[in-house]
Amino acid sequence: MLRSTRAMPARAYAIATAALVAAVFAVVLGVVRPETLVHDWHGWRQADTATIALNYAHGDLEVLHPRIAWGGDGPGYVEAELQVYTGALALLHRLTGSAPVAGGEWRGRALSAAALAATAWLVWVWLRTLGLQPAAALIGTVALATSRGTVFLVSVQPDAFGLAATTGALVLFTRWLHTPRRRDLALSSLLFAIAGGIKPTFLAAGLAALAALVGHHPIGTRLRALRSGSLWIAASLPLLAVALLLAHGASVHADYGNTFGIISGGDSKFPTLDRLVSPMQYVKLAQVGLAFGPGPLGALGLLLVLFRRRHLTRPAIAAAIGLWAAYALVGVASMRYASEAWLGSHYHALGVLAGAVSLGVGVDGLLPLLATRPHLRRLGAAAVFIALAVQVTVALHHRRSAAAHWADRELQAADVLRRDLEKTVKAAALPHPGVLVVIRSGVAATTETGAPNNYEDPRIFYLAGVRGWVWPSDGTSVATSLPALRARGARYYVDPTDWPFRHPEDQRWLDEHSSDLGSGVFRL
Repeated sequence: MLRSTRAMPARAYAIATAALVAAVFAVVLGVVRPETLVHDWHGWRQADTATIALNYAHGDLEVLHPRIAWGGDGPGYVEAELQVYTGALALLHRLTGSAPVAGGEWRGRALSAAALAATAWLVWVWLRTLGLQPAAALIGTVALATSRGTVFLVSVQPDAFGLAATTGALVLFTRWLHTPRRRDLALSSLLFAIAGGIKPTFLAAGLAALAALVGHHPIGTRLRALRSGSLWIAASLPLLAVALLLAHGASVHADYGNTFGIISGGDSKFPTLDRLVSPMQYVKLAQVGLAFGPGPLGALGLLLVLFRRRHLTRPAIAAAIGLWAAYALVGVASMRYASEAWLGSHYHALGVLAGAVSLGVGVDGLLPLLATRPHLRRLGAAAVFIALAVQVTVALHHRRSAAAHWADRELQAADVLRRDLEKTVKAAALPHPGVLVVIRSGVAATTETGAPNNYEDPRIFYLAGVRGWVWPSDGTSVATSLPALRARGARYYVDPTDWPFRHPEDQRWLDEHSSDLGSGVFRL
């Protein structure tokens, strides 16, 4: 294939890429950051993540037994995914001497930003390993850093770690295809297992690895490559490891009754039959996907891959299309969450990777066309970087508008609760993990289809440094249910929701047995 003469060597492109990625994440970390993570995008999810990390930081690092705050008067062990991110955050808390309760969110955000920066570097390495020219690899890498999905993942959530592990696994697998060293294959298998443990949906990226294998080998040798025993062992181990982790999580739920809805309890992420056959569901999925996944530039990249494929190597085409296939599989499998931006934007993390890689590959297919047209080449480069700048600006704007209205009532109630705790509990400072609180969630116990719902809201627990029970917004009466919990040690009842008491007897019971502290907080 004809390659153009380049003014800059590959090393200069790599340095320029690193500088651009660092600048993007510096802007993302420094601009439009809410004062507290409960005001941030997916604040309830971040609060649970931060609580698990704080429990690790001030206790034992029991990676297989994470503890949340809404486990009542029990230990709070919860069915959850692999706690790599929270373990790292706990160690960072210990090293930096963080506060024992809410605060220091910059640590979690910085860890996520570092993981995403590592992902960007791995994208650069992977695109170069696939044979792309440095200019195309630069564009693909910066596309990942500037995507709206990446901007929203710079938060106290584990998805950035999963995306980094997935990309590293794909890089090592591609290296193994070029130079079959078992060490690379084993490390790739290990990283796939870690990524799948962080979120099982990352295992779908195995389709991209399979596509890269098919694209790497000529037609006559593909079947022989697929018969490799080492390959099948490496592919099976991540599946086995994640299956064992999920089985362990199910046993935790059976013993303690707490779950994030990974396998046991909670609402299903899988679509119902009526969703699968509804065209509007796919329209919604595509809209959310374009916003938080590949974005318009990533979709353009896929079109370039398809229409410029004669100018691309088979491994590069296969890798791009394989990632899109993996992303489509995840989107359809998790349609109920993935088609709602406020609920499942993090399910589009693989789409961020697919968009960045396909844009880089697609631009590489354009370079032969631009090799003899320097003015058109400069114009195209300027257009791409203007589009990338617009992309990150739009992402930051939406982050600002999304963060503006979250959790005001939770913040007010938590402030009232903390002030009263400082007066009534004989302790020098927060947290007060021995204080048990009952909190009314704003989410119902069942979904619109009648399925069980994950209604537990951890934000007040996180802010006040307490633990206890969460009630759904429906189906639980204060007058009939709260006396039993008060007998088990509940000291406060907190209702930050925007609806008045539905039953007069509930209000009468609170008037007789509690002190109204304001903002929906009652001392029992």
